Amino acid sequence: MTLSPKLQLAHRVGGSLAVKSLPALYGVGLVLLVVRALPKSDFGQYGMAIAYMNVVAGLSRGLWTMPLVIHAAKGEREHLLAPSFWLSMGTAVVGGLIGMILLPLLHVSDELALFTAIILLVLVPRDIAIALAQASGRVWVAFAIEAGYFMGSLSGFIALTLVSQLRTAEAVMIMNLASAGLSALIGLGFEPCLMHPGTRGDWKGIFHLGRWIGMHALGEIFLQQGDALLVGIFFAPEAIAPYIAARTLLRMYTLLSQSVNFLVLPSASRLGASNQIRLLRRRLRTVLEYLEGMLLAVNVVMWFAAPVIFPLVLGVKYIPAIPFFRLLIFASFLEPVYSILANAVAGIGKPSRILPVLASALLFNVVGNLILLPLVGLWSAPVVLVLTYAILATAMVWLARRQLVERAAVLPALQG
Repeated sequence: MTLSPKLQLAHRVGGSLAVKSLPALYGVGLVLLVVRALPKSDFGQYGMAIAYMNVVAGLSRGLWTMPLVIHAAKGEREHLLAPSFWLSMGTAVVGGLIGMILLPLLHVSDELALFTAIILLVLVPRDIAIALAQASGRVWVAFAIEAGYFMGSLSGFIALTLVSQLRTAEAVMIMNLASAGLSALIGLGFEPCLMHPGTRGDWKGIFHLGRWIGMHALGEIFLQQGDALLVGIFFAPEAIAPYIAARTLLRMYTLLSQSVNFLVLPSASRLGASNQIRLLRRRLRTVLEYLEGMLLAVNVVMWFAAPVIFPLVLGVKYIPAIPFFRLLIFASFLEPVYSILANAVAGIGKPSRILPVLASALLFNVVGNLILLPLVGLWSAPVVLVLTYAILATAMVWLARRQLVERAAVLPALQG
């Protein structure tokens, strides 16, 4: 039975929200089980290891899997499949080796660094399979693959809790590793071609497009978690644990924009290819209006409820995280504006336009943290992050308006 266009859209949106509900459930389990159970030193180490893993994996997705999404959405998946797979694997190998050197310098255990390196390798087939599902609109396939990781990890945390073994960062990371393996197996089940990806493809083309999207993806994931590595330079894992706990809760906010971006990138690619720029602009405006309204209601409640929620959910040892969280709330209004508009601009084939905006904001973030953290202390980190997102959101509104308006104005002339 063929669904109507409205039902097809509802199906895709519902599936996308379901996909992004999985990391939300995982986040709840992480907060209720892992954050409460681990000593602050172990949670600080785990937070830095996961942050590093996500930065490397995010860079790889931007460089090699997002170009695959864009081309596969146009029916050209075979052009980039092999380059995407092998370049992702190479990035995982290099990132893992660097992590085994860098993370111990930040007081992360050698075992935790090794597990992080292995997970990076295991995630490659899983990420490629999700990219292919995203490009073809098979959101429920993506849901099944993601469920292997997030629900598998959550089940592992519950099991460790029941047998009183959720005590170390290494135990938590082992659950992440096992679940990454399960997710990869599910992905291979849906995309068996990844067991023999071949070597032919548009290697030059993936570099051309991926270099811009890769910087965009790296910037996004760094802004979400990278400052955990910067604060680790100056403070011990135990000291930064409250800040990482507050950042963990904030990352759950970004799932809203990520669920939208799951559809925005391929949708913008298709609408751009069919010259429907005005329709794209209307959809972006509507999505942002709904998101900001939802965030306003949620954040008002969270601001006043934080003194009750944090001791109840995280335990009294994380009461110092409340002021960090209240500052970070302001970033939650700015992140969707930047993230969604940046994905739209990338989707219409203009990822290079994003790079100056992102590079400037990242430079501000890194330099600001490196200067202020030793002078002011940990309190400077959330302030620098909010200001960074303010720069990104303001610049991206200007850039998206210019790119989408110019594209819409040029198309009638070209068609005539």
